Parts: sequence; structure tokens; C-alpha cells
Amino acid sequence: LFVVIALFCVFSYGALHHVHRDCAHDYLMDKLKHEDETLVAELRQFHAIAQDAIANRHHLRMENDLLRIPIVWHVLHDGPDTNLTREAILRDMDFLNEWFSASNRYYSRRSSFFLDSIAVNEDIKIQFQLATIDLEGNPFGGIDYVFTDIAKECDENNAYFTSEGGRDIWNTAEYYNVYTCQLENNILGFSYLPGSRTHPRDGTVVDHRTVGDNFYSGSTLAHESGHWLGLPHTFTESCEDDDGIADTPNTDLPAFEYIDFRAPCPPFSEEGAYERCGNVVMVQNVMEYNFEECVSYMSKGQADVMRFFLTFPQSYRSTLPSSPALDEPECQPNCNGRSCGADGCGGSCGSCPNGQACNTNGNCQCVPNCNGRNCGSDGCGGSCGTCPNGQTCNNQNECQCVPNCNGRNCGADGCGGTCGTCPNGNVCSSSGNCVCQPDCAGKECGSNGCGGSCGTCMIGEECNNSGVCECVPNCNGRSCGSDGCGGTCGTC
Repeated sequence: LFVVIALFCVFSYGALHHVHRDCAHDYLMDKLKHEDETLVAELRQFHAIAQDAIANRHHLRMENDLLRIPIVWHVLHDGPDTNLTREAILRDMDFLNEWFSASNRYYSRRSSFFLDSIAVNEDIKIQFQLATIDLEGNPFGGIDYVFTDIAKECDENNAYFTSEGGRDIWNTAEYYNVYTCQLENNILGFSYLPGSRTHPRDGTVVDHRTVGDNFYSGSTLAHESGHWLGLPHTFTESCEDDDGIADTPNTDLPAFEYIDFRAPCPPFSEEGAYERCGNVVMVQNVMEYNFEECVSYMSKGQADVMRFFLTFPQSYRSTLPSSPALDEPECQPNCNGRSCGADGCGGSCGSCPNGQACNTNGNCQCVPNCNGRNCGSDGCGGSCGTCPNGQTCNNQNECQCVPNCNGRNCGADGCGGTCGTCPNGNVCSSSGNCVCQPDCAGKECGSNGCGGSCGTCMIGEECNNSGVCECVPNCNGRSCGSDGCGGTCGTC
């Protein structure tokens, strides 16, 4: 497939706040149709592939991938009037990269009506830089100055050709060729949509008077670079046509044809004020034609299209992000979802407070601390261990014996101590209770001291105070004779 569609943008050099874009797109389309009958079919086929791939997320790199493009800037000049300083070009490069990172001058003025469709940096992530080597691989500053007689009358027929006073295009597989000169007929710039093959005009031309200018703030080159990366205008010739991008509403006219330059831009006006074809129109889109103060953003769908043409293998633009003309990529610190650890560029995403450490996902997490501990909390909601039965965890997170004297008043407490001592005459039982100790030593009768008896005496004996049975003399009814205990009851 090969698609070549030149897009010319026209402007007036009147009062700056009157400036707007205009285009000879329809004329050029008709001209190309006559030159190549298969052009329309090829265009539709290629864009159908793009739309299908975008819808199914095929061939689109991960959203975090930054796609870089090396620019060789051909300055066609005839002296101070048409020449550009490096500072002016670098300023326009900064403007361009602001557009492609959703940080451009008027981005904050974007309409809230389209907030869900407006691209943010994470949607676009395309960056342009000046090429660092030339075609022979020699160190190069990215700017090619060409002194020429066509500097004030360049167009698509001479700017791209050394033989015509311009500069032959550099290898388009490795360079994005940007030309500056003074365009004729008030043309602001022009560019070509990408295809599967390159061609001798596969670059962008912008009028030198827009470069580095704070009023334009890069919108001219951003618009033309949008074309170069596959974006058509948001408007077409009728309400039945569209630009093939789902989130840019159909409209049949460029905005400046129905918006007065004195009218406020959204969101400072009623959203319904700018309607075409039954739609609220994205009048602030960079691919619209509007007054500079009202040009603010790209859509998410447009971002997908541009990234498609930079990554789809059949697109001739797909080799640019790996061009040898790029310098080593500037490291982009990555702390998304990370609060600590390395940012990938030698820096840090943060440090963790005491008691926490950074895990492999870049998040602080509690570090269990069981040094010198065998029980209790580890400081992170876990435990350093549990104590065996009969022990408890003390304030130093050490297991210690718990004295157990429940139901005990004497004997061991289980921890090397005692539950108490028994009074004299008592001993400690196996159950830890003091019990009376019977005492019958040297006794054959009488109390054992614990409510029991040391024995009983035989008939005719009684227990004396010493616990000894002794004979009881019996002289009842007797006046003489033996008393039964070796004594006498009397004599006659």
C-alpha cells in the first residue's frame, strides 16, 4: 500500500489574533485521484487496517513506551530574513514536544464537554528530538542549513529536491524531514500522510515565520506532524463523511468558517454553541482550523492512530523509534505505584520509615522483628512464637513460667517457688494442701493430734496423759485383797 496525500495549510499574516488555518486539501485530493486511480482504494484499505488494529489493540505498544522520533531540520534560506537560529528551532522543538505530551500552551483551556475523549500524556507519549548523526553516521547537530535562491518561493515542487534548489530528502526510515522556508500564496505548511512505502516528498514543510514564535507555540508543526503521523482533518466536505476516528465528531466545515474570532473559546461558552451535523464539534482540536487561542488538544483516538503508524510493521514510520539517529534515551524515572526503591534512573522513589523495608514492588512493608524474642508480636501483626503450657510472654517478649497456686496453699508453684508452708503438725499433701500429721510416737492410746486415736486400752486400763495405757485399781465393793493392779484394797 502507498498513500500520498499532501495537506496544505494557509494563513494570513494580519493581526495575530485573527490568524487561522486553511487548507487546499480537496484540490490536492482531486489532483491525486487523477494521477493515481488506485489511491482512494489504497487509502481506505490502509485506514481500515489501522482502525481494526486500534479497535483490537493490535500492534500498539504498551502505554508506558515512549516513542521517539529523530528530526533533521532543513533550513532553506537566503540570509537573515529567512534563516533560523538554533535557539528558535529548539524553542519550536520544545513547543512540539509540549503538544505531544498534552502540556501545550492552551491545553488548560480544553472543553470539559470532551474531557473523556481528550488525550493526556499517557495516551500520546511521542517525543521528537534533533538527529544526532548524519547520513554517513558522523556526529550531527540535527540542523541542515541550505543557502538557496528558492528560500522565499518554495513549494512542494522544489523544497524536496536539491536539483531544484531545495534538499533531497534524507532516509525516511531513519529521519523525520522537516523543512522551513517562506512559502508562497500565504501557505502555512504542508505534509503527507504515511503509507507502506516512502516517496521523495515524504516530509513536512512549514513557513519559517511560525518557528519558535510564542504566538503559534508550535501549533503549526504539531498540526503538520499530525498529518505526517496519519491524522486527517477533523472536518470533511459533508456530514456523511468523517475522518475515520471514532472520538472526533463529524463536521462539514472548518471551525473558523462559523466561529467569530471575537467569540469565546470553550469552556468559556455554552457547549452547544458550536454544533455541526447534529454534533457538538471539537473546535479546539489541533487538526481543526481555528484561531490560535482556541487550539488546545488532540483526542485519544488520534493518539492511537499516530502510535499505530509508529508501531505497525507495514507502516514506513515504524522504524523511526529505533533509528540510529536517536541519542541514548533520556532516562525516565518511573515511580508509578512505587513509594520507595530505585526509580530506574539512579534515583529513588522514596525511603521507608523505621521498621519498614522496600519490597520488590517498590512499596514499604513492615519488617517482622523477632531478634531476641521467642513470643509475642513481631511488630507487623504477626507473632514471634507461642509459649508452652504453664508459661506466658513477658514484656521482653520472652516466655516465662507462670506460678500456679490455684487451690494450693503449700508445696511447689511449678516455677521453682512455693505456694506456702504448713504450720507445725501439718504436712503438705500431693495436692498442695496442708493436712494434719498424726503423732503416735511413744503413744499407745489417746489422741493422735489430728482427731484420730493412737489406740485403745484393754478393759481395766485407761489412757494416761502420756498416751500410755495403765491399770486402773478396782476396789469397788472390796475392803481388802488385790486391787487388780498389783496393789491391795486393804487389810483385815
